[in-house]
Amino acid sequence: MAQTTTPHAGAQIAVSTPPRARLAVPRWAPYALLTLAAFGVYSLAFYGRGLDVPDEGLLLHVAERLAGGQVPYRDVYFIYTPGFQYLLAGLFRVFGVSLGVEHALLLAVHVALVLVVYALAARLAWRPLAVAAALVVIAGGVSPYRTLAGLLTVLALTHYAESERRAGLLVSGLLVGASYLVGQEIGLYTLGAALGCLGVTWLVRSPLAVTPLLGRAALVLAGAAAGVLPWVVLSAVQGALPAMLDDTLRVTFFHQPRYMHVPLPPLLPLVPDDLATNVVWGPPPYLFYVKLMLYLPLATIAAAAGVLGARLLCHRDDRRTRQALPLALFGALALGTLAFRADYYHLRQVLPVTLVLLAWLLTQARSALLESHWPRWAAACSLLPLAVILAVNLGEAAAQRAQLSAPLATARGTVLVDATTARDLGGLLRDLAARTAPGEAIYVAPAETAIYFLADRPNPTRFGQLVPTETEVLRERDGARQRALTAALDAADVRWVVTANLDNVDGVPFADYAPLIAGYLEENFEPAARYGYWTLQRRR
Repeated sequence: MAQTTTPHAGAQIAVSTPPRARLAVPRWAPYALLTLAAFGVYSLAFYGRGLDVPDEGLLLHVAERLAGGQVPYRDVYFIYTPGFQYLLAGLFRVFGVSLGVEHALLLAVHVALVLVVYALAARLAWRPLAVAAALVVIAGGVSPYRTLAGLLTVLALTHYAESERRAGLLVSGLLVGASYLVGQEIGLYTLGAALGCLGVTWLVRSPLAVTPLLGRAALVLAGAAAGVLPWVVLSAVQGALPAMLDDTLRVTFFHQPRYMHVPLPPLLPLVPDDLATNVVWGPPPYLFYVKLMLYLPLATIAAAAGVLGARLLCHRDDRRTRQALPLALFGALALGTLAFRADYYHLRQVLPVTLVLLAWLLTQARSALLESHWPRWAAACSLLPLAVILAVNLGEAAAQRAQLSAPLATARGTVLVDATTARDLGGLLRDLAARTAPGEAIYVAPAETAIYFLADRPNPTRFGQLVPTETEVLRERDGARQRALTAALDAADVRWVVTANLDNVDGVPFADYAPLIAGYLEENFEPAARYGYWTLQRRR
């Protein structure tokens, strides 16, 4: 209780004044408000807008085929683990095959990602910075399900770091396994983060006591195995195990980086005049911003390594250090994604991880300023970096809403795209509907996979798309897979083929890495109509 004195009849009388009441905010309130904000912004600026014909098309195409009872890797080729595809396939089985089902699922993933970013940042950072990080994710409109799985695992590891209960390690291991099922690289990142946390803690505390370390690591590995082994057994029962191991390990980790690498832009000049290699276009100020953002994860990880490394070298094994360690290790391993493809699309996949770690670093800087007796308004400037990213994200969202506003009506629902795509792809789909019968097989080359889904026409081959990643696969055994594909086209009596940009597929001509298929198409099909980027071809 504070006390003041007031004069009364020549005497000083103590008068008590009640302390200033503080507003009690329920713990669930920020989550509710962020959910509403995420739902509202996404619905306004992102829901049902945009169509990534190759990559999103592959997700839709594979999920539809799985919903129809086909077996991944045996019946349909793709190089990722199938957890998310199976989830979408299950929703297709329940609600029907449509774009609307996918759009609703992506909205749910986006909202969940926002909440996980906030939950993790709120444990590590100053609360306004945690809110700012979540708002940046909201404005970005991203729905990277692999990143969501990774951050959920990191959140579980953070809980374990706080309590050090062994059950937390088993839960973390189960989430590592789940992460692997939705993206094998994310599963490996989370496994590395979990084992790395145990190893670092062991080195700092008791490097001579090996048995407890092995016991804890065994719990993580047991949980991960419990998630992954049933899928491995199922693949073996379905006769897909050899193909699954080949596609998800050899092709993904050895062939894909070899043929699909995109390097970081060079440090000089500081203001680039071209980032087309990194899939970004715009005026120099915007390119400069994007270049900074491409380097932000690397700079953030380096700074976090410096802070945590200094603390651990000084044997400061305190709760705050243990809390931040899983995120820092996961972020360091996730740099492998950008090392492989340093383009703006993949940056947005790893940005939520960077934002949480950046919020933690800015919190450390704010605390240092306050301890140095800086005014609170100066310490509040720690919000500025996230405020800048938030402002740019809002500008990008507004530009996307304006650009992606033309409806593209398809057999599987409507999506908003740019006017050129609506005109050209819409014309192609209408022409396909007129020239083919329901259920008639078509073929699409090399990578415009969404056309199968949008046109509601089956693909008679195992391959949804063929890009340079498959170069070695297509060359093996004297082109056996190429011959199998062309045989499937003949067996299905395919009359219509859609092609696009055969001269430059990620910088490589289609005929260079799939010569037998390219020769077959040239010999047996001829152009019937062109729709901008796409060409409809008929059998000669």
